Amino acid sequence: MKSRSLLALLGLIGIGLVASAGYYLWRQALNSAPISSMPSVSTTSSEPPFVKPPTPAFPEPEEPVASGGKPRLRWVGPGEGIWEDPQNWEDEGDKTHRLPGPNDDLLIPERVGARTVRILITDGAPKRVRSLVNRGILRGVVSEKNPTGSVVLEVEGELINYRRIESADVRGSEPSAVILKAQRLRNEYAIEAGRTESTGPSGGRVEIAVDVLENRDEISGGDAWGGQGGSVLIAARLVHNMGTIRGGRGGQHAQSPPAPGGDVILTATEEINHYEGQIEGGRSFSSVGGSVRLEAPKIHHLGGVIRASDGVAQGGSVVLRATRVLLISGTKTSVTGYQIALSAPEVNIHGLESKGVQARATIESIKITACEKLNLSATKNKGIFDLPKEGVLSIYVPSESAIVLDRGISLESLSTVSPQILSGGGSCP
Repeated sequence: MKSRSLLALLGLIGIGLVASAGYYLWRQALNSAPISSMPSVSTTSSEPPFVKPPTPAFPEPEEPVASGGKPRLRWVGPGEGIWEDPQNWEDEGDKTHRLPGPNDDLLIPERVGARTVRILITDGAPKRVRSLVNRGILRGVVSEKNPTGSVVLEVEGELINYRRIESADVRGSEPSAVILKAQRLRNEYAIEAGRTESTGPSGGRVEIAVDVLENRDEISGGDAWGGQGGSVLIAARLVHNMGTIRGGRGGQHAQSPPAPGGDVILTATEEINHYEGQIEGGRSFSSVGGSVRLEAPKIHHLGGVIRASDGVAQGGSVVLRATRVLLISGTKTSVTGYQIALSAPEVNIHGLESKGVQARATIESIKITACEKLNLSATKNKGIFDLPKEGVLSIYVPSESAIVLDRGISLESLSTVSPQILSGGGSCP
């Protein structure tokens, strides 16, 4: 990937962090904001029945072919060895030993003999290669040149992870991190930040900046004894998730000060597709649960769970913000949080079971902003929007006619509380 593209993707991570902070301020403002209401409506849909788009099948991954016929560099070291030792790497062409470099296509096998390959990264400087297929365990370790035990990989082309990429568990004043940059990242097993075993710092964080992310298994922030759970920050053009993306657990130690769970922030310049599995904030044992924020032109939540985690004080919040289309569809699809904010010019919610969108707050629990249309066709089950009896479901639309319902279905039947419709309210993403 060109350096300009990588800088742009890293900028998206910063935007996501700023946006997350802005949401918390917005949430505090809601506590004192008055809510005006209008009578709810029952509208007959004139559109054809909604048909759920087919879930695309991911092709089985292929190992990257060495560019320009150049032989690959292969791990030939012991079952456990250090990345920084040139004797552990061998060029498949001329059989020489050297350290990996920006022009190399790396292959890390699953085993050497009967032992699982464990490659220890003792230098925290970025490891720059052209492509990487990992079937072993890449692990950061705390050392003089890697004081936080972090893993930093910069891959020009494709990174395929079949086993584990993980940073170290630490006891110091600074958490570890897994930082991955690539053109395409395909995760088939685990990418995990290490836990922090001290009472101050947060858990280890995961930062991913790629063009395309395909996740089939788990990406998770590190747990923290006394600080905030580690966050997961992902910036991409296109995201396909069929696994778990989770923030770390915070404030685990009984004597720690209040500390929230880790957040999950995904930003994409094109599309986020969540097919199954979970995207969830980290649990807090002493404060507020971790939140989830997704931002992209198109967000398709087609199965599984998007959930802000529980906390002792209160749960976290969920924000799904699309600049074009937000689609939440399927009988096995749900969104859960203390507070939930859904916004897009076109918001489509179809076929959910009861309690498909569930909030626990007793203030403005669920806020839906549909600047052009709120399409609830093919949604018939009662109590789709599940709130406590003191909760508030606020729906901001340009006019009542922008709400599309099937014949005979009322908005009241889809919610456990009477919805508040604010025509002309709300702001477009």
